[in-house]
Amino acid sequence: MNNTIDIAKKQMLRRQVLILCNELKEVGAGVPLICMVLNKQNIVCTEKEIADACYYLQGKKLIDFKHYRNDVADIERDISFITSDGIDVLEGTTAIDGIALR
Repeated sequence: MNNTIDIAKKQMLRRQVLILCNELKEVGAGVPLICMVLNKQNIVCTEKEIADACYYLQGKKLIDFKHYRNDVADIERDISFITSDGIDVLEGTTAIDGIALR
């Protein structure tokens, strides 16, 4: 894939992650859930691409992670929650390079 298409896909994925985290703001979203939802919306992506997008968004302070561990089920996962800055980006009151506008 050429570089311009790769960049556009990353920007679109980041926006979709923000949208999903906003929709699930009370419970948050883990990488597997985000990937599953986006794939059901015909946005083809891998868990690695979603994880990369989440870490990028965290670096921009648009999402936060909370680490959860369930010893009984042997599950450990970072759950993403949108921040107020992330909501500002979605509402269009703040523009951040690297996130698709629409």
